[in-house]
Amino acid sequence: MSFLLLLCYIYIVLTSSILGSLSSPLPQKLCPITSGGVLSFDDLPEGPLSTYNGFHFPGVVDWSIISGTTGSAIPYNLGITSRPNALLSLFHFETSINSGNAFTFDLVSFNLTALTASNKKKAAYLKVRVSGFRPGEPAMEKWLRVRNAFGGQGMPLYVYFGGDGWRGLQNVAVWAVEEGPVMPPAPGEMTPGFVLDDVVYNKRLVC
Repeated sequence: MSFLLLLCYIYIVLTSSILGSLSSPLPQKLCPITSGGVLSFDDLPEGPLSTYNGFHFPGVVDWSIISGTTGSAIPYNLGITSRPNALLSLFHFETSINSGNAFTFDLVSFNLTALTASNKKKAAYLKVRVSGFRPGEPAMEKWLRVRNAFGGQGMPLYVYFGGDGWRGLQNVAVWAVEEGPVMPPAPGEMTPGFVLDDVVYNKRLVC
């Protein structure tokens, strides 16, 4: 009898373990897509940007619309080739785009140009980190090596984001740094920046 009880106990333990593993939490469910589009920035005037097509751009001084034409009032657009307008990060380290908790979104692709504020250091390439955030999950990261566009030496880079990790996001952050040893900026020196254009996205419900 004791042997039969032992067999029953083993069966119950094994069954419970299997069921427990099968019922472990699944990856975050993606909510339905409600719309898709492109942030082209071409319909906006030059100047600071805070909201656009439902997206939020925190930090009044962090984001600005610039013209790709000669004679723009903002001096940091040397090398920018996007026409007619694009979105510039004003060299304030990491900057972000979010949904304001009104929806989640897929980051599909964008065009990226990276540049230093001057050519004093003559950095040939910059490293750009793109991070995607979903609540309660580790951030997704994508590292890019981009030619320094200061003075017209670099062309926009098309960047595609594939995989579930770039879906259902609430926030995307972008950061540019010069390739090689990273040193704190000297007084009055601006850190590298970047320009985004033609950001392709899908909006999803929050569920």
